[in-house]
Amino acid sequence: MPRDCALHPFDLVYGSEVLSWVLDSNDSRNWANLADVPADPSIFAAWHTDPDVRAFVLLCDGTAVGYGEIWIDSQAGEVELARILVKPACRGSGMGRRLADLLLAEAAKSGLPDAFLRVHPDNATAIACYHHAGFRRIDAGTASCWNRSQPVEYAWLQRSLPT
Repeated sequence: MPRDCALHPFDLVYGSEVLSWVLDSNDSRNWANLADVPADPSIFAAWHTDPDVRAFVLLCDGTAVGYGEIWIDSQAGEVELARILVKPACRGSGMGRRLADLLLAEAAKSGLPDAFLRVHPDNATAIACYHHAGFRRIDAGTASCWNRSQPVEYAWLQRSLPT
């Protein structure tokens, strides 16, 4: 496993590479609820126009191995980890957990107490990864309310942010 891993602000230079990690329509749906594979790299420019979206690439030993976003809604007092993706060759190696931990540390800078994320309910691998990172499912009533405006019935998870 690489030793020197750190989050770096996402740059469009990584766009095509990150999109190459989306192997099929199932990956695309699980990652960003996208129907098209491969997606056009311009999608990142559209996603990153919102100043409350902070996108990162995880570089390990100088190689991009992960991508993730932090969405901060100060008015609602919420931080959400989103669009988390790990390079296929690194899946199953603990890199997803490392990426989640680093995103949580970055999200903690918001000063908010908890982080949330949503996962396709059939994405058992991601749910297991997030459980290992300390996330737990939110109560069914809140999840049902939050899913009303969503394209699918996501599994919603929550974790206290490190202080």
